[in-house]
Amino acid sequence: MSEKKKKVRDPRRFSTEFKISGEKLIKLGAFDPILNADTALFIDPLILAQSQHAEMKAAHADWVAHFTDIIRLLSVSTGPSDVPWRQAERLFTSKEFKGTCLGYGLGIAGSGIGKELRARLMRTAYEIIQLGVKDPTLFPLLALLEKDLAADRISDLTTRVIGRRLAEFTSRILTPMKVPTQPFNFSGSMYLLPVNPLVRDRGGSPLPVVLVPTDVLRDLPIANSWQDVERISAENDALRSRVSASIGDIWAGHTLKEKERNRTIFLESRERFELLLELARAVPKRPYDMKLDPDGWASWLELGKATAANYPLQLIQRQNTTAEVVRIVEEIVTHYQHLIEHQGLWKSLYGSDGKPLHESYAQRLFFAMAIGYCEQNDLAINPESDAGGGPVDFVLSRGFHAKVVVELKLSTNRKIKHGYTKQLEKYKLGERTDEAFYVILNFGTSGGKQIDDVLKLETRARTQKAKHSRVVVIDSRRQKSASKI
Repeated sequence: MSEKKKKVRDPRRFSTEFKISGEKLIKLGAFDPILNADTALFIDPLILAQSQHAEMKAAHADWVAHFTDIIRLLSVSTGPSDVPWRQAERLFTSKEFKGTCLGYGLGIAGSGIGKELRARLMRTAYEIIQLGVKDPTLFPLLALLEKDLAADRISDLTTRVIGRRLAEFTSRILTPMKVPTQPFNFSGSMYLLPVNPLVRDRGGSPLPVVLVPTDVLRDLPIANSWQDVERISAENDALRSRVSASIGDIWAGHTLKEKERNRTIFLESRERFELLLELARAVPKRPYDMKLDPDGWASWLELGKATAANYPLQLIQRQNTTAEVVRIVEEIVTHYQHLIEHQGLWKSLYGSDGKPLHESYAQRLFFAMAIGYCEQNDLAINPESDAGGGPVDFVLSRGFHAKVVVELKLSTNRKIKHGYTKQLEKYKLGERTDEAFYVILNFGTSGGKQIDDVLKLETRARTQKAKHSRVVVIDSRRQKSASKI
């Protein structure tokens, strides 16, 4: 499978593919990645120092030294045309980091930072340094001030700096397990690492598998969430008083969600930016809880396949036609609905806080179940998806491609109607098909009017015998009693 392909047909974990114990990896503190689809977890530079692994403590020292060098160069620079600036720019360059299988990407390559974004980040960093701020923590905080700088890019920038330490960690963890390896170059040194058997580089070259310690992973880096910063300000009396005295009621009207506004506020003086640094430092430095898995990032694949195994569905492909694909997909969707409404699968759609999990989780869970049912029945129908999330396509692979798209939305999504009338139609056009299912998980808390509107649109189209996408609404509300999955 080429790394350039955006679809994932058969997501597989590292431990499964290399026939080693996933439980042992967890005990050793290593994340067990899916080899051909990103997981939306990120390396947070602000929790490297507290890792239990010696390689990550060394990684933190590398990270501090790297960004301290950038600060030193920008401190003596007079602007983008001089030598110190160009030297700092080279240190700030973040190409795609390939191997960790983390992030938001459609493949596993990493995000990287393009030329235009790098130039903006350099200018903002320069402005902060000219205020007199010398703390390397200013760099992850740029995500609060600059558009297009999200969690995956902060993580990728960090990963480029600490790549050799991750390679050292991977080698230490896997050497006793006798996993096949080959040499890969990281920062001028060669490391023996496993080769990803499912994905290759754009040029066809092999890609390494680079394991990451679980205790440096977060679902969202500390310095990337205004909600965390705002909460800490509200909970800490001393910080709240300082914020109010220095800035006033900046939380009113959610002004902190507007990055341009943030720049105006926090780049006005050294005192204000150092207050922002203090707020970020006060956010609890807790890694993602792999055992509890509150967002479902670590368990969706296993839960989906286990559900398919525990609740089998007999599917018979009678002929190679688009209508047959539609029929089989409808059976899978209906079964998914039955499991949620009558077999307790609704429980897995809620987090530990009692709130519905994110939309991508429900999409990935359905995708994993669909794979299980197709494998279970030895069907030539292959479900594939954008890196395990987003719309699911079912492809009939005997002689031609007949496609059916399945798009899942939560009732908490504010764009349910737009998703049906615009987004799904765009997906169908892109896949060159007229066949689609629009599945809405109704949590009963919001979205009722939009659901009604979508159902009316479907009814009208069906009455007029016009082409339309089928709508399935699944009651996903909490139930008082249900059998366990």
